[in-house]
Amino acid sequence: RGRGKAGAPAAAAPGAPPPAATPPSPPPPSGPPMVLGAGSAYEFILRGEVAAKLYPHQREGVAWLHSLLVAGGTRAAAGRARGPSPPCWGGLLADDMGLGKTMQVSAWLAGCIDSGLARRALVVAPKTLLAQWAAELAGVGLGGLVFEYLSPNPAERAAALAAVAAPGTGRGILLTTYGMVLHNAASLAGAFGKGE
Repeated sequence: RGRGKAGAPAAAAPGAPPPAATPPSPPPPSGPPMVLGAGSAYEFILRGEVAAKLYPHQREGVAWLHSLLVAGGTRAAAGRARGPSPPCWGGLLADDMGLGKTMQVSAWLAGCIDSGLARRALVVAPKTLLAQWAAELAGVGLGGLVFEYLSPNPAERAAALAAVAAPGTGRGILLTTYGMVLHNAASLAGAFGKGE
């Protein structure tokens, strides 16, 4: 399209579709941390540079994920007299494609790990999406804590699993596929089923 007077966009031709809407501007590059559950056993602090990357609906999603952790932990503490309870309520973060569910979960994991609420996590996704997960996790400051559990070499898989789940020292995010979980369920359950 050409430009009209003084650099303004030229008018659309009659019958032409309207121009596409301009997406909203991204949030500013830095800001205050996102703090949830201040002063409680479930205090969650998301670094300001990560919190600033989130749109309002993504911040709401992170807060909702935190609420599941708190509800599950409270339920587990109340149920200890009757036996073990799950440490977290389950939840399904569902939204339209392209609205940042991967970013929300990555930001929540960053806050949980940085706040000491979690030491490790398992992300199971199609192989075609694992690079996107690794990029989002790196974008929230967890790049050095991401390990892939994909190799056909059992020693390489064991090393990745040990980095994330070694008792007392393991820390990070393990990325894998549905097929790997199916064929290595015992190893993964042994590492991630400890309740640490």
